[in-house]
Amino acid sequence: MSVLAESRVATSQVDKTDLLKAAAIFLVAIDHFAIYFVETEPLDDWLQVVGRLAAPVFFFLVGFATSRTVPIRWLVLGCILTVFDAWGDDWDWGPGSILFSFALFRFVRPYFRKILCASWIGTFALIACLVIASAVYEVSQYIEPLALDGASGWLWALLGLCQREYVDAQDSNKGYFASLRWLLLPVTLSVFWLRTAEHYSEFTAIQMGALAVTSTILALVLVRFKRGASGWQPSSMAALVLRFLGHNTLEIYAAQLILSPIILEIWPQLVF
Repeated sequence: MSVLAESRVATSQVDKTDLLKAAAIFLVAIDHFAIYFVETEPLDDWLQVVGRLAAPVFFFLVGFATSRTVPIRWLVLGCILTVFDAWGDDWDWGPGSILFSFALFRFVRPYFRKILCASWIGTFALIACLVIASAVYEVSQYIEPLALDGASGWLWALLGLCQREYVDAQDSNKGYFASLRWLLLPVTLSVFWLRTAEHYSEFTAIQMGALAVTSTILALVLVRFKRGASGWQPSSMAALVLRFLGHNTLEIYAAQLILSPIILEIWPQLVF
């Protein structure tokens, strides 16, 4: 096979990252569908339980990526979504778009990496600061208005950073990052669960238990994540769709948030 032919085969394959992003945007779609078009209980709450798993995947991938460049479209989309949300809520300004949080973590990622690589003391201090900023109300009340999910999402991003370092590290450093992942994983899960319980008090004990189980399974999947072509390759048409979803995830996320209330305004009978 020629080099050109091999390149075409490679670009036609579905990457593991595409699959993970497609799964995340599907979870987001479930969450947005529940928020805008479902009022029936307990279906509404159960769909939102499932939708809670989307943000951890996005934050993890932001931490896993090594690029420091912040795409301008993230900031533009973040501004549009923030203004659109305020407009739909009688100009009552809520937290900024989650895209701002993605962008800020991407910018500070190299500094976080230096802290992780420098010493255990700095690593413990960094994790402790993120936990305090997430779980202590006196601190989190100042963090949350800046961007959705705030510092709690950054714990998932930090887990993604550790996973990338573990995958790419030389043998001498793999043990360190392997241990760091397993230290960070229960902390991240605990903060995620506690924050969900705080913000979604309507969830029942069974629903919170289901979230604990599914988020744990998700975290275990994420700490096994590596780059490269997926072992499962769908048909060419399905592969095209998955690659499109993977390459345009945040644009699709923004489109869902903008179009859902517009559709609801035009066809209110769609709510059930």
